[in-house]
Amino acid sequence: LFPVKSSLQFSILSPVEPNFINTNKFSNAEKIILIVDDFADNLRVLSTALSGEGFQIHCAKNGTMAFMALQTTSPDLILLDINMPEMDGYEVCKHLKSNQLTCKIPVIFFKCVR
Repeated sequence: LFPVKSSLQFSILSPVEPNFINTNKFSNAEKIILIVDDFADNLRVLSTALSGEGFQIHCAKNGTMAFMALQTTSPDLILLDINMPEMDGYEVCKHLKSNQLTCKIPVIFFKCVR
């Protein structure tokens, strides 16, 4: 479970690169995380928790908005909700991994446990 201070709990469904958070090369403030989720409460909880750790947070409420955000920023990590309308997280990831500019960005799938 992803440790956040909220009534919401998140299940992490993919591994994180071990040195992503604990690295001496960069401070957390230099790390950018893109969070993609269709529920505003989830975006708020995750962005609050991660920005509190010093990360720069960008949010998108669907896959289309995520692709638009990726035109102007290059995140170090994408947190991607599995269950979204229109384009689910798996389809978003498939597009990310097929694009030469975004294929190397680590993606962590999550789903909210309510």
